[in-house]
Amino acid sequence: MILWRDPRLRLAFGLSIVMAIVLLVVLGQAKSGDRVPLVVGFAGVLALLQVGILLKGGGRQTSLLKAQQAFVDGRYIEAVQLLESQLEQSRASGSSLDIKALTVLGNTYRQLGRLDESAALLQQAVEQFPGKDFPVYGLGRTRLAQGYYHEAAQLIEQALSLGARKVIRADLALALYYAGADQSRIIEVAYQTGRVLNVESYRALMVNYLLYRLADQSNHEAEVQLAKRVMHNMVGGLVYWQGEAKRHAATDFGQRLTADVARIEAILKEENSGQ
Repeated sequence: MILWRDPRLRLAFGLSIVMAIVLLVVLGQAKSGDRVPLVVGFAGVLALLQVGILLKGGGRQTSLLKAQQAFVDGRYIEAVQLLESQLEQSRASGSSLDIKALTVLGNTYRQLGRLDESAALLQQAVEQFPGKDFPVYGLGRTRLAQGYYHEAAQLIEQALSLGARKVIRADLALALYYAGADQSRIIEVAYQTGRVLNVESYRALMVNYLLYRLADQSNHEAEVQLAKRVMHNMVGGLVYWQGEAKRHAATDFGQRLTADVARIEAILKEENSGQ
């Protein structure tokens, strides 16, 4: 859940566990007449500590959590409004916006087609917080949308080396494919993605489409048929790529993706008609 990502909530929960253990130990050693005051006292201290933790930075964290949820729900304008307001407040106070807020805002700009702004903000996050995988990956995704395929592949590989989720190898495979990389390298990355558990349907669909295309070009019929079967099972991911193609229709990436989405639709239609 988005809320559980808030470190203040995790800290407050952990503090509750520790205080409960301490209270049980103390109660075990206390006289029966002293136990009620002890319980009341501990409860009061715990409540004050938790309130302090939750209030510390609460306004900024709440805006970030709301923006993250809006992003997940596809309410990008709302996410931008929340985060831009937070950015203005940070600049006015002379403080820096934290890495998560910068990254989410940069990613949201990309989803709205504001690619130059997205790249600038994510580059800022990468430079301001070196060694963090998520702004590097976000920048790689934006470079992919801008049509800088070689740079996108390099950034996504860098994010993986920094500990990013292995499922983003699907994005790496697509970047390599559009960059015209060696087919064996694309196939290697695609198969690596296939070995990861819980790959989202849209990523699995694209990876198997790439395998289908490369196998078809090499006349490997068994691999073509296997990729087609997997694509059919991942048909639910098609709507994501339709949205991406429409969102970035004005870019080289969007135009290539539009053509590939049309091919995927044709393959799935062919598979359905054969059943």
